[in-house]
Amino acid sequence: MKAKLIVLIVVIAALAGCGLYVWHEYDAAEASLVPVEPIRIAGQEVLPSEGSLESRVPVLGGLLHKDFTFHLPDGAAGDAGNAATAPGAVSLGEVGLAPYSLTYEFPSDALGDGIDYDHFLTLAGGVPLTSGAEVDSSQSAGENGAYRITLPGDYEITVIGRVADPGTDSGAPSKAVTTGTITYRASFSVTMPPPLFKAGRAELQQGDIYTLSLRNVPEGVIPTLETELGPATFAKVAPGAIDETFETVPGLTNWLAEIPISNHRAPGTYAVKATAGDQLYEESVTVSLYDYDFQNLIIDTSVPSVAEAITGKAVAEFREKVGKLMPLITDEIYWQGYFEMPVDLGNKWFISTRFGEIRITNGDQGTRRSHYGMDFAVPTGTPVRAGNTGKVLLAEDLLNTGNTVVIDHGGGLKSYYYHMSALHTETGAMVTKGDLIGEVGSEGYSTGPHLHYEMRIGDQAISPSMLFDPTAGLYSAE
Repeated sequence: MKAKLIVLIVVIAALAGCGLYVWHEYDAAEASLVPVEPIRIAGQEVLPSEGSLESRVPVLGGLLHKDFTFHLPDGAAGDAGNAATAPGAVSLGEVGLAPYSLTYEFPSDALGDGIDYDHFLTLAGGVPLTSGAEVDSSQSAGENGAYRITLPGDYEITVIGRVADPGTDSGAPSKAVTTGTITYRASFSVTMPPPLFKAGRAELQQGDIYTLSLRNVPEGVIPTLETELGPATFAKVAPGAIDETFETVPGLTNWLAEIPISNHRAPGTYAVKATAGDQLYEESVTVSLYDYDFQNLIIDTSVPSVAEAITGKAVAEFREKVGKLMPLITDEIYWQGYFEMPVDLGNKWFISTRFGEIRITNGDQGTRRSHYGMDFAVPTGTPVRAGNTGKVLLAEDLLNTGNTVVIDHGGGLKSYYYHMSALHTETGAMVTKGDLIGEVGSEGYSTGPHLHYEMRIGDQAISPSMLFDPTAGLYSAE
């Protein structure tokens, strides 16, 4: 009898201990075990600001569960569950020219697998956005993604998580089962960015181009540039005209300033001062000497076509047809990417005269002058192709330069093609890089089959060969 009593006492004690353990485990299950996680908005963590949730927290591996009903921010999020401000004040175009991109990321496993997020972007105070110009979002509700904001203002983003994981009443749930809603809010301001100056190469040779990119210039503000380097031209840069990241924000304009470094520009250091409204940019640019070759051109001026090419009539025609085009400045850029050679030299042909060579004719020192283009010595009939995209300003047969083409590439930059035997384009046509525009010949003032290829900004000649080089000054401000 005594032994049975002892066993009974032990069993009762064991049951009591188990009961106490179970009660301890049950009592220890708290609302803080519910995985209320922050979401990320513009790289900042944002905790819930409000919500109503019902959760079942597993106890003893899911053999039991404990129910919680609570309201944020007094529940799971604790005193951290306040409306957050993220990311504060940001600027349109703060990365290059891109509009401000508001990114958001949702945790993949918070509050169960059945959560679905809806997100809404409004102006501060809850004013709905009705114009696609104000916000552009290609994301569907519940997806990570970004709003692309293109106008300044005070904004709010509201994210509502709809928790719909029913879980199961049978078996042993291994994690908290939660239903209800949870809301996150963040506010921020988007402002206009200040003008951004991006200079190209500051060490240049004679014949190169100095460039300065001016981005985020307010519409109506005309930039200026002061320097003794040479005359500056300005061109508006359309989205993607130079590179794909070169975007335009509504109300802002992007410009590219170009200064041709003449082959006669004295070597030395030159000050550059640019303005865009009340923004000022200053720097120093160094010009170095280019070692130009010397050439004595031998030409038989008794040949009728050559003699006619140097008459007063021929010179006047050239000035009227070609010379008047040189000062024209188009404030839009057509060219894209690097310039290509207009002819294929292959393995047998060569450049007979380079840019800037000092040339005299038939040994006469009185004819001393600079050569303002490149001469490609290739056979008659060799295809001549456009060096880059542009508009044909002239396609005509002239006494001095034979079949002649002038292409405007925008921003004052033009290419000139002389002495061709045939034309395959016409005045007013738009051509792209590599389009056939003519054939090599020896028309006009010429000693033999070749293409004279010339590049100018305004009336200032520059070295065409430098534009075949990706490191040329023209491309260095991109």
